[in-house]
Amino acid sequence: MGTVDSFIKHNTFTITQSDIDFAPIAYPWGYPLLITPLIHFFGINLLSIKLLNIVFYALFLIALFFLFERHLSILDNLILLAIFALNPLLLSFSNYILSDIPFLFFSTLCLLLMDPFSKKRQYTFHRFIIGIILFFTFFIRTSGLILLLSFFAYELLEKPRKITLFRIMPYLSFIFLWGISLLLLPNGEKSHLLFFKDISRITIWQNIEYYAILGSSFFKYTPKALIIYYLISLFFFIGIIKKYREKLFFIIYFVFTLGLYIIWPFQQGIRFLFPILPLFIYFAIEGTKEVFSYLSPKNWRRVIHSAFWLFIVFSFTAASIPLAKNVFASKPIAKGPYDEVSSEMFKYIIQNTSSDSIIAFYKPRVMRLRTGRDALIIKKCEHLERGDYMVRSVEEGDGEQLKDKEIKRCDIPLNEIYNNGRFIIYEIK
Repeated sequence: MGTVDSFIKHNTFTITQSDIDFAPIAYPWGYPLLITPLIHFFGINLLSIKLLNIVFYALFLIALFFLFERHLSILDNLILLAIFALNPLLLSFSNYILSDIPFLFFSTLCLLLMDPFSKKRQYTFHRFIIGIILFFTFFIRTSGLILLLSFFAYELLEKPRKITLFRIMPYLSFIFLWGISLLLLPNGEKSHLLFFKDISRITIWQNIEYYAILGSSFFKYTPKALIIYYLISLFFFIGIIKKYREKLFFIIYFVFTLGLYIIWPFQQGIRFLFPILPLFIYFAIEGTKEVFSYLSPKNWRRVIHSAFWLFIVFSFTAASIPLAKNVFASKPIAKGPYDEVSSEMFKYIIQNTSSDSIIAFYKPRVMRLRTGRDALIIKKCEHLERGDYMVRSVEEGDGEQLKDKEIKRCDIPLNEIYNNGRFIIYEIK
């Protein structure tokens, strides 16, 4: 049984001794703590963790419905809900052991509680609850701090007032819980800050281009997905112009979130944009209403507006049925760290290497999880001496591992001791 201190020790070794900076020393503890009881009672059971994701997915949909209940008609709100309930991309993420779905729920719940149109926001206890949910969001993923900053910025712009207990209650409850977490659990998240040293004008411009087109993957299951995405983006900007005074808080959060990932020196994929996609769709719906409001006769306005969005819903529905079935499937195991070929390789390492061996592997934390051995990403031949063995994935190619042509030129002797067609294990002499 491992301990938190042991995890920090071994992960620090992996991060600091690898040839690339690929992760912070420790991620927030929220998601690991969520799955810990499941692993304790059921072991590393993929189906049980999938079910946890499904529970949070359902909670997200409930929070989403109530978030926009005050802002959209019943039909438009149901359409927005269906877009997220039936989106194949989101459904597929219920298959992964990642924090995205729980974080999506908590961030959406935060938006619901912070909504300026909520009368409950005027009560001190409600603001206390906002701080608690803000902490849990941050505890799942560090970028949850953007919600706190967005809320603070909005309230400064809304009506600057005297500092009172009522005003600072969300921040007090957040700081209190954060302080307790720092006392109980080691903090490795500060290593996130080290990545900002890699910011440059080139990375910022690359990220602008990347995220400008990335949203199209949300619609990839619709016919002419790229055209649909550009059209919805146009509606989104129209909706922003129409609603910028009323929905300033939503806009601040959207801009802060997107701004963070534009300056972040790594590209994380669309999963990091999940929390702001509901706002993207909401403003796009407002934009279509504005555009179609100029149509005549009037009864065609609602028909065309609804038909456009229902076309997207039906496209998602057709593509999501097989994916929904796969979420509940426990067999066969998809290709990955738990499939038969990978398990054979990990078993060989456990049975044929000492427990203090260091393995060069392109997924070092997976190696640690499956074998208990420390592992490093090594991409330079001269650094192989840091390890005792090297595992090369044939399918990974020349990604986060030593290139095949470099292995042949290495001065350090390598002895092939295992090959199952997908993985080759070398002993480093």
